Amino acid sequence: MKRVDLNSIRDSFTSTKDIEIEQWGGFVSIKKLSAKERDTIALLHDEAKQNESWLDALLQTIIVAVVDDSHQPLFSSNDKQTLENQDGEIINHLYGEILTFNGMKEAQDTDQQVKP
Repeated sequence: MKRVDLNSIRDSFTSTKDIEIEQWGGFVSIKKLSAKERDTIALLHDEAKQNESWLDALLQTIIVAVVDDSHQPLFSSNDKQTLENQDGEIINHLYGEILTFNGMKEAQDTDQQVKP
């Protein structure tokens, strides 16, 4: 095994996983979150616990973690209302998949309201 250098770290792509969303007619790709992204999401979850309102944390997590073929975000904050209006089961399922893929929670029944 070779020693890792800074250039190889900079040039590496994060791993992704495809999640089928049957209701949307295809799949989306979710990515492994960076340390900074994980920290930001953890802060959103802390705020959600205090406010007992989870929707913003769920949607922000989806906006950060769902990527296109170039590993760029598929959604932006401008898409938040579109995501808010989607079937809640789809949003919960996608959110749960993101957390599980990133080791942020254990897999659970996605029929339940997902909370971090």
